[in-house]
Amino acid sequence: MQRNDAPECVKFGVRELERALAEAPASGHPEVALQVIVESLEQPALDAQRGSYEAVVPGAAESFAIRRTGDHILIIGRDAVGAMYGALAAAEGVRRSGAP
Repeated sequence: MQRNDAPECVKFGVRELERALAEAPASGHPEVALQVIVESLEQPALDAQRGSYEAVVPGAAESFAIRRTGDHILIIGRDAVGAMYGALAAAEGVRRSGAP
């Protein structure tokens, strides 16, 4: 879900999302092989797609956007704290719904 050199706050958010996904009840849900990417616009890994991502992430510091297409989930923050908040929001969504 993240690079090894991700900021600690992003790693924290990812761990929480991983925990929520692991705890989600499997009954009633088909096996889902998710690809989840948690990243911030500050990271060079997004340089190629930066323009399209900047359009969907609000401009304020610590903001984020979550986009899902099939089994791909993209959680992108305006900055590292935004990426963490996005991962935490996704984790809360999984806990509330019981599904990824």
